[in-house]
Amino acid sequence: GRVWETVTSAALVERLTGLYGLILMLWVGLAVQWTWALENNMVVPSVVATLGTVVGSGLLLVGGEALRRLAALGLPLVQGIMRKAAEVADSVVRLHALEGAFTRCILRALFFYALTASQNWILATAIGPSPPWTAMLVGMCLVSLLAMLPVSFNGFGIPEGGHVFIMTSLGYTPSEGLLFALSYRFLSLVLAGAGGLVVAFGPATLPRQPVGTEV
Repeated sequence: GRVWETVTSAALVERLTGLYGLILMLWVGLAVQWTWALENNMVVPSVVATLGTVVGSGLLLVGGEALRRLAALGLPLVQGIMRKAAEVADSVVRLHALEGAFTRCILRALFFYALTASQNWILATAIGPSPPWTAMLVGMCLVSLLAMLPVSFNGFGIPEGGHVFIMTSLGYTPSEGLLFALSYRFLSLVLAGAGGLVVAFGPATLPRQPVGTEV
């Protein structure tokens, strides 16, 4: 069956295009807030994140054959994992080839991050002086990248520290930065909880297929 590969590759495509959109929005903000970002040492992490995205996504898109060769080595603990990984990589390539699919996903990601930056701007304005929207865009993108680092349980604490750093660099006090960070976390949990309720109790939008059904 191809159900596992299809679901997993679709999730990877969503995450990959979301990361593309995040990097694009980051550099849009940096282009406007270059001096502020340079003064606060935000440019180098942005370059590193961009290079990592380009290299990582490139390896994913062209790595199917290399993964198959690793699987062919016959190592018991590696063979099965590499074979599955190669199947997922091939599925990503197939979805990438769908006309307009990646473009639509990236546009959706751009809209989402612009909306999130606007939410952060409104939240910051409610706490203190109104900051530049593009600075909030840069901060949101960098904090989102920080949250991907696997150094804490579910990312707790890392985004909050990032938010405090961004807000204090914009002239807010540390306590105002912490208030912003906790308020952002609360809003995120509320929205996630609402989405979970919709998934758990809302009407199904796709027919369920038995395991093993060919896709």
